[in-house]
Amino acid sequence: MPQSLTEQFSSRSHDINTETDRLIEEYVANHGRRPRPATIMKLRQRANLAHRPEKQIHSLADLTTMWRRRAARNVGEDATTGPDA
Repeated sequence: MPQSLTEQFSSRSHDINTETDRLIEEYVANHGRRPRPATIMKLRQRANLAHRPEKQIHSLADLTTMWRRRAARNVGEDATTGPDA
């Protein structure tokens, strides 16, 4: 699987990691030390919630169609009929 395709479907993880890093920096600035692992988990949960989109209800068929189109735009062909399918 091309790395670009993985990145296409994993953009939220990157946003959460970036926000977690920002929250850790903010914590250090306010407390003068790095947060403990349990606090980092709480900050990560906050970052996760901050980047969670509102839920939208779609049928599995609609989701599959959207995912295939998104993948095809990235790899340049229908992933279900390409050479490695």
